[in-house]
Amino acid sequence: MRKDALENRKRIEEKAVMLFHENGVDAVSMNRISQELNIGMATLYRNFSDKAALCYQLIVNDFSDLFEQFDKIQQSSLSNKVKLQRYIDLFLTFKSDHIELLRCVEQDEKKNDFRETEIYSQLYGYFFELFNEAATFKADMLMTAMTTQSYHYQKEKRHLTNEGFREQLINLFMHEED
Repeated sequence: MRKDALENRKRIEEKAVMLFHENGVDAVSMNRISQELNIGMATLYRNFSDKAALCYQLIVNDFSDLFEQFDKIQQSSLSNKVKLQRYIDLFLTFKSDHIELLRCVEQDEKKNDFRETEIYSQLYGYFFELFNEAATFKADMLMTAMTTQSYHYQKEKRHLTNEGFREQLINLFMHEED
């Protein structure tokens, strides 16, 4: 990508973050972002096919920080159970901090299957290595349990805190000997 195009894309992302933070994701339209930046809609849509694509890119930007923290945990000598606890804590905090962006992405009718993304593969890898038996199934089910929809349901309808949700997941997926 050309330097000016990269700068334009960065400006769009920065303005979107600011507007989303001030007004909420649902209240900010692509039209408003283009007006605030004084750019045409064609320029905006050349960079991001829709609002969900913009939200997804903003989340992707922040996943690298999350993965750096996961890497430190992965390289530690902690037990698998403690590693899982820390991964879940970080991931649930990430979800809490990005809930509006995640909803925007997941409500997109044209969305790709999240399981086909590099982010899913990386998350899956961290969880997979913690399980001794049935690792593939457990990692898949853990990822399913932590979807935004499931997470939101457990928080809003079941009134679980992040800590309560984490403890339920640990009890479900880890044996005492792990």
